[in-house]
Amino acid sequence: SWHANYTGGYVMTKPVTFDGSELEINFSSSAFGDVTVTVCEENGNELDGYKSIKIFGDSVDRKVKFEKDLKLLENCPVRLKFELRDCDIYSFKFN
Repeated sequence: SWHANYTGGYVMTKPVTFDGSELEINFSSSAFGDVTVTVCEENGNELDGYKSIKIFGDSVDRKVKFEKDLKLLENCPVRLKFELRDCDIYSFKFN
């Protein structure tokens, strides 16, 4: 898993392409922790409209919501940036 303590941290994936219109994460945070997911261009620049709200809890299939539709980025190389605070990310998948 990827883990960050309460002081926080982030991890960015290597470039990936996907089919689908939803992103699900398997994660666990403390009551004071959270994760924010941002979809970025292949070079790491954040894409406007693709930053989630802070997500907290414990779920194997939490859907991540973005202002814009992920379907618009289908088959394009993107990177995911996970900003963590007292949280573990175990996996993610696109549907």
